[in-house]
Amino acid sequence: MDISRKVQSFVSGSIFLFGCVIVVCLQVLTSAAQTKAKLNAHFESLHQCVNEALSDRLAVLQQSVDDAVQEAIVPLDGCQQEIQQKVDVAVNIMDTGE
Repeated sequence: MDISRKVQSFVSGSIFLFGCVIVVCLQVLTSAAQTKAKLNAHFESLHQCVNEALSDRLAVLQQSVDDAVQEAIVPLDGCQQEIQQKVDVAVNIMDTGE
């Protein structure tokens, strides 16, 4: 084989290898982009689930606080009524002079 054929063969082989490298690089980049998209979708879904669970838990805890307030107010209302009755009796005694 003469030199020009060897050079031509070498150049052709090099171009072929370069083309293969480009194809593989594009496959890697495409695969990476698809993987990132799937990860983003998965974590977005997970993020939504966690937010819903936290919101539900917050609502339950707030309702528990409201229930505790209602339970605590009942005896205090009774005390307030009893105090008011005694104040009314005292005012009545003061007014009548008894």
